[in-house]
Amino acid sequence: SIFYTWNYLVEDYTRLKLTHEVDRLPALSGIAVSASKVISSEHNTKSPHTITYIAGIWSTHLPAALFWTCSPTSYRPRCYRAPTFSWASVEGAISYHPPLIRSRGGYDTYWVCEILGFSSTAKGLDPHGQVSSGWIEVRGYTGMAVIAHYPSPERSGATMCVVEQADMLPDGQVGPVRRQKFQLDIPKLCTAKPAEVEPGDEVLVLLLECLKKNGQLRSDHSNQSWSLYNVMALVLQPSKSISDAWERVGLICDESYNIIRQDRDMFYWPDAWFPEKKVVRIV
Repeated sequence: SIFYTWNYLVEDYTRLKLTHEVDRLPALSGIAVSASKVISSEHNTKSPHTITYIAGIWSTHLPAALFWTCSPTSYRPRCYRAPTFSWASVEGAISYHPPLIRSRGGYDTYWVCEILGFSSTAKGLDPHGQVSSGWIEVRGYTGMAVIAHYPSPERSGATMCVVEQADMLPDGQVGPVRRQKFQLDIPKLCTAKPAEVEPGDEVLVLLLECLKKNGQLRSDHSNQSWSLYNVMALVLQPSKSISDAWERVGLICDESYNIIRQDRDMFYWPDAWFPEKKVVRIV
């Protein structure tokens, strides 16, 4: 599938050092032109122009094209290069996570967000080269949260962060706090610039894809049921330059088995985490 081929190519390509940061998309332009023909063939379209290339990602690959995370040394380029939902908006190696529906054989409950629209404005004549702007509009379940703190980097080297929610009780007291880890796109300790988000900042959590799968754990001594929960969600902050728009700051990619206690809150209280379904524009 061209979906996986493109992702593998991007992963390898982002590990290469370029002399000029602005060349990241133009240097990939020739391959993108060839890829558009293959994608058109896979989707039975006669013209590659019906497939939209959005600053390094393909419209037909959404929302799975958003399932990327960065290396611990990633940083934003000095000059604008791509909208924040694109891997091209960061300088550093990225890794793709497989779509949940394709990575699991069978499921009981599955949900995916709806892509309403997208656009990318080329800086020059090459539609696969530099861009001056771009956006996507997604309809999905959302919830507001607050950046809690920056835990120590995990063994993988990824810089993890925590978002948390709490409801006000009728008596004015704060209810139970819900917490969920996510991976920052730009690690706080790996840049001389101010962090993109700080503890106390309010963010929007947008659910992209989730599934629940039930089964049986069979052994000589037991026949115990189990549940597998997977979730993909974006963590977004209000755009600093465009009103009513959001910018990506991280990705929640989590999996949990046997939810029997309240330490995996996003799975234990999904309705509380994502109470509102709405349209979100990401730039």
